[in-house]
Amino acid sequence: VCGCLFANDTTANKQPHTEAADTRVKARGLEAGVRGVNTKNEKETSWASSAAGPGTMAEADLGGLIADTQASLGKIIKRPPMTEKLLKKPPFRFLHDLVNEVCKTTGFFEGLYTAQEKVSDNVKEKQLKIDFLQKAIDVTAIALGEGARARPSKIVAGHDPEGTNVWLQAIARAVNGDVDSADAVSRVLAGEKPSGKTTYAQAVSGRKERSSSSSSSRDKSASSSRDKSASSSRDKSASSS
Repeated sequence: VCGCLFANDTTANKQPHTEAADTRVKARGLEAGVRGVNTKNEKETSWASSAAGPGTMAEADLGGLIADTQASLGKIIKRPPMTEKLLKKPPFRFLHDLVNEVCKTTGFFEGLYTAQEKVSDNVKEKQLKIDFLQKAIDVTAIALGEGARARPSKIVAGHDPEGTNVWLQAIARAVNGDVDSADAVSRVLAGEKPSGKTTYAQAVSGRKERSSSSSSSRDKSASSSRDKSASSSRDKSASSS
Protein backbone atom coordinates (compact mmCIF):
# COMPACT_ATOMS: atom_id res chain seq x y z
CA VAL A 1 0.00 0.00 0.00
CA CYS A 2 2.78 2.33 0.97
CA GLY A 3 4.50 1.52 -2.27
CA CYS A 4 1.35 2.35 -4.18
CA LEU A 5 0.87 5.54 -2.28
CA PHE A 6 4.48 6.52 -2.95
CA ALA A 7 4.10 5.76 -6.59
CA ASN A 8 0.94 7.82 -6.77
CA ASP A 9 2.61 10.68 -4.93
CA THR A 10 5.51 10.62 -7.39
CA THR A 11 3.16 10.67 -10.35
CA ALA A 12 1.21 13.48 -8.76
CA ASN A 13 4.39 15.45 -8.16
CA LYS A 14 5.61 14.90 -11.71
CA GLN A 15 2.36 15.89 -13.40
CA PRO A 16 2.42 19.60 -12.49
CA HIS A 17 6.08 19.73 -13.47
CA THR A 18 5.33 18.24 -16.89
CA GLU A 19 2.46 20.62 -17.52
CA ALA A 20 4.63 23.58 -16.51
CA ALA A 21 7.40 22.41 -18.79
CA ASP A 22 4.97 22.00 -21.66
CA THR A 23 3.67 25.48 -21.02
CA ARG A 24 7.19 26.92 -21.07
CA VAL A 25 8.02 25.08 -24.31
CA LYS A 26 4.82 26.35 -25.93
CA ALA A 27 5.57 29.89 -24.74
CA ARG A 28 9.08 29.73 -26.20
CA GLY A 29 7.64 28.41 -29.43
CA LEU A 30 5.16 31.26 -29.61
CA GLU A 31 7.90 33.81 -28.90
CA ALA A 32 10.08 32.30 -31.62
CA GLY A 33 7.13 32.37 -33.99
CA VAL A 34 6.41 36.03 -33.21
CA ARG A 35 10.09 36.87 -33.70
CA GLY A 36 10.06 35.06 -37.01
CA VAL A 37 6.97 36.94 -38.19
CA ASN A 38 8.44 40.25 -37.03
CA THR A 39 11.74 39.54 -38.78
CA LYS A 40 9.90 38.61 -41.95
CA ASN A 41 7.78 41.77 -41.74
CA GLU A 42 10.89 43.88 -41.12
CA LYS A 43 12.59 42.38 -44.16
CA GLU A 44 9.52 42.87 -46.31
CA THR A 45 9.20 46.47 -45.12
CA SER A 46 12.90 47.06 -45.76
CA TRP A 47 12.70 45.60 -49.27
CA ALA A 48 9.59 47.60 -50.02
CA SER A 49 11.25 50.79 -48.77
CA SER A 50 14.43 50.18 -50.76
CA ALA A 51 12.38 49.46 -53.86
CA ALA A 52 10.05 52.43 -53.49
CA GLY A 53 12.44 55.00 -52.01
CA PRO A 54 15.20 55.27 -54.64
CA GLY A 55 12.70 54.77 -57.46
CA THR A 56 10.58 57.66 -56.26
CA MET A 57 13.65 59.85 -55.75
CA ALA A 58 15.01 58.97 -59.19
CA GLU A 59 11.65 59.77 -60.75
CA ALA A 60 11.59 63.17 -59.06
CA ASP A 61 15.15 63.93 -60.23
CA LEU A 62 14.38 62.76 -63.77
CA GLY A 63 11.29 64.97 -63.87
CA GLY A 64 13.45 67.98 -62.97
CA LEU A 65 16.06 67.06 -65.55
CA ILE A 66 13.44 66.70 -68.27
CA ALA A 67 11.99 70.12 -67.42
CA ASP A 68 15.47 71.66 -67.62
CA THR A 69 16.12 70.02 -70.99
CA GLN A 70 12.85 71.38 -72.34
CA ALA A 71 13.65 74.85 -71.00
CA SER A 72 17.17 74.89 -72.46
CA LEU A 73 17.64 72.83 -75.61
CA GLY A 74 13.91 73.05 -76.33
CA LYS A 75 14.35 76.77 -76.96
CA ILE A 76 17.20 76.22 -79.42
CA ILE A 77 15.60 73.65 -81.71
CA LYS A 78 11.93 73.08 -82.40
CA ARG A 79 12.19 69.57 -83.73
CA PRO A 80 12.20 66.83 -82.84
CA PRO A 81 9.72 67.88 -80.13
CA MET A 82 11.05 67.74 -76.56
CA THR A 83 8.12 65.82 -75.12
CA GLU A 84 8.28 64.24 -71.68
CA LYS A 85 7.65 60.81 -73.20
CA LEU A 86 10.62 61.07 -75.55
CA LEU A 87 12.96 62.52 -72.92
CA LYS A 88 11.95 59.94 -70.32
CA LYS A 89 13.27 57.13 -72.50
CA PRO A 90 14.97 58.72 -75.53
CA PRO A 91 14.98 56.37 -78.57
CA PHE A 92 18.02 56.44 -80.84
CA ARG A 93 16.10 57.86 -83.80
CA PHE A 94 15.02 60.82 -81.66
CA LEU A 95 18.62 61.50 -80.58
CA HIS A 96 19.93 61.05 -84.13
CA ASP A 97 17.44 63.60 -85.45
CA LEU A 98 18.20 65.90 -82.52
CA VAL A 99 21.97 65.92 -83.15
CA ASN A 100 21.41 66.57 -86.86
CA GLU A 101 19.00 69.41 -86.09
CA VAL A 102 21.44 71.01 -83.63
CA CYS A 103 24.15 70.84 -86.28
CA LYS A 104 21.88 72.29 -88.97
CA THR A 105 20.48 75.07 -86.74
CA THR A 106 23.57 76.12 -84.77
CA GLY A 107 26.64 74.67 -86.50
CA PHE A 108 27.61 72.75 -83.37
CA PHE A 109 28.87 69.23 -84.35
CA GLU A 110 29.68 70.54 -87.84
CA GLY A 111 32.08 68.16 -89.62
CA LEU A 112 31.64 65.36 -87.10
CA TYR A 113 29.60 63.05 -89.31
CA THR A 114 29.75 61.85 -92.87
CA ALA A 115 26.78 62.32 -95.19
CA GLN A 116 26.05 58.62 -94.79
CA GLU A 117 25.97 58.83 -90.98
CA LYS A 118 23.49 61.68 -91.11
CA VAL A 119 20.88 59.38 -92.66
CA SER A 120 19.21 57.37 -89.91
CA ASP A 121 18.51 54.41 -92.20
CA ASN A 122 22.27 53.91 -92.49
CA VAL A 123 22.69 53.71 -88.72
CA LYS A 124 20.72 50.61 -87.85
CA GLU A 125 23.23 48.28 -86.19
CA LYS A 126 23.78 48.55 -82.45
CA GLN A 127 27.50 49.36 -82.67
CA LEU A 128 26.90 52.03 -85.30
CA LYS A 129 24.34 53.66 -83.00
CA ILE A 130 26.78 53.54 -80.07
CA ASP A 131 29.56 55.05 -82.20
CA PHE A 132 27.26 57.84 -83.43
CA LEU A 133 26.26 58.85 -79.90
CA GLN A 134 29.77 58.43 -78.50
CA LYS A 135 31.19 60.98 -80.93
CA ALA A 136 28.50 63.55 -80.11
CA ILE A 137 28.90 63.04 -76.36
CA ASP A 138 32.70 63.29 -76.56
CA VAL A 139 32.60 66.47 -78.66
CA THR A 140 30.21 68.08 -76.17
CA ALA A 141 32.41 67.14 -73.21
CA ILE A 142 35.70 68.24 -74.81
CA ALA A 143 34.22 71.51 -76.12
CA LEU A 144 33.02 72.40 -72.61
CA GLY A 145 36.08 70.99 -70.85
CA GLU A 146 33.91 68.66 -68.80
CA GLY A 147 33.63 64.96 -68.17
CA ALA A 148 31.14 62.80 -70.06
CA ARG A 149 28.39 61.26 -67.93
CA ALA A 150 26.14 59.69 -70.59
CA ARG A 151 26.92 56.12 -71.68
CA PRO A 152 25.97 55.33 -75.29
CA SER A 153 25.70 51.56 -74.77
CA LYS A 154 23.09 52.12 -72.05
CA ILE A 155 21.25 54.77 -74.03
CA VAL A 156 20.95 52.48 -77.05
CA ALA A 157 19.62 49.77 -74.73
CA GLY A 158 16.90 52.16 -73.51
CA HIS A 159 18.53 53.06 -70.18
CA ASP A 160 20.22 56.08 -68.54
CA PRO A 161 17.66 58.81 -69.30
CA GLU A 162 19.27 60.91 -66.54
CA GLY A 163 22.67 60.90 -68.23
CA THR A 164 21.04 61.56 -71.60
CA ASN A 165 19.23 64.65 -70.31
CA VAL A 166 22.38 65.93 -68.62
CA TRP A 167 24.17 65.62 -71.97
CA LEU A 168 21.37 67.39 -73.87
CA GLN A 169 21.54 70.28 -71.41
CA ALA A 170 25.32 70.41 -71.92
CA ILE A 171 24.70 70.82 -75.66
CA ALA A 172 22.39 73.75 -74.87
CA ARG A 173 25.02 75.37 -72.64
CA ALA A 174 27.65 75.01 -75.34
CA VAL A 175 25.38 76.58 -77.95
CA ASN A 176 24.19 79.38 -75.67
CA GLY A 177 27.79 80.05 -74.66
CA ASP A 178 28.87 80.34 -78.31
CA VAL A 179 31.36 77.50 -77.79
CA ASP A 180 33.11 76.58 -81.03
CA SER A 181 32.99 72.83 -81.59
CA ALA A 182 35.49 72.78 -84.49
CA ASP A 183 38.52 71.99 -82.31
CA ALA A 184 36.61 69.37 -80.32
CA VAL A 185 35.38 67.73 -83.53
CA SER A 186 38.94 67.48 -84.86
CA ARG A 187 40.19 66.00 -81.61
CA VAL A 188 37.40 63.42 -81.41
CA LEU A 189 37.91 62.36 -85.05
CA ALA A 190 41.59 61.93 -84.18
CA GLY A 191 40.59 59.50 -81.43
CA GLU A 192 40.79 61.73 -78.35
CA LYS A 193 38.51 61.06 -75.38
CA PRO A 194 37.26 63.41 -72.64
CA SER A 195 39.71 63.58 -69.75
CA GLY A 196 37.19 63.05 -66.96
CA LYS A 197 33.81 61.56 -66.15
CA THR A 198 31.03 63.54 -64.55
CA THR A 199 28.93 61.52 -62.10
CA TYR A 200 25.18 61.86 -61.94
CA ALA A 201 25.42 63.53 -58.50
CA GLN A 202 27.93 66.06 -59.83
CA ALA A 203 25.77 66.76 -62.85
CA VAL A 204 22.67 67.37 -60.74
CA SER A 205 24.69 69.47 -58.29
CA GLY A 206 26.07 71.55 -61.15
CA ARG A 207 22.58 71.98 -62.53
CA LYS A 208 21.33 73.29 -59.17
CA GLU A 209 24.32 75.63 -58.80
CA ARG A 210 23.77 77.06 -62.27
CA SER A 211 20.08 77.48 -61.53
CA SER A 212 20.87 79.23 -58.23
CA SER A 213 23.47 81.43 -59.92
CA SER A 214 21.00 82.36 -62.64
CA SER A 215 18.36 83.19 -60.06
CA SER A 216 20.85 85.28 -58.11
CA SER A 217 21.83 87.18 -61.26
CA ARG A 218 18.19 87.90 -62.04
CA ASP A 219 17.64 89.16 -58.49
CA LYS A 220 20.70 91.44 -58.73
CA SER A 221 19.57 92.73 -62.11
CA ALA A 222 16.09 93.43 -60.79
CA SER A 223 17.54 95.16 -57.72
CA SER A 224 19.87 97.25 -59.89
CA SER A 225 16.95 98.29 -62.10
CA ARG A 226 14.92 99.34 -59.08
CA ASP A 227 17.86 101.35 -57.70
CA LYS A 228 18.36 103.11 -61.04
CA SER A 229 14.65 103.86 -61.26
CA ALA A 230 14.58 105.27 -57.73
CA SER A 231 17.70 107.35 -58.40
CA SER A 232 16.20 108.70 -61.62
CA SER A 233 13.01 109.63 -59.78
CA ARG A 234 14.99 111.50 -57.13
CA ASP A 235 16.98 113.38 -59.76
CA LYS A 236 13.80 114.42 -61.56
CA SER A 237 12.28 115.53 -58.29
CA ALA A 238 15.37 117.59 -57.38
CA SER A 239 15.46 119.15 -60.85
CA SER A 240 11.82 120.06 -60.62
CA SER A 241 12.37 121.73 -57.24
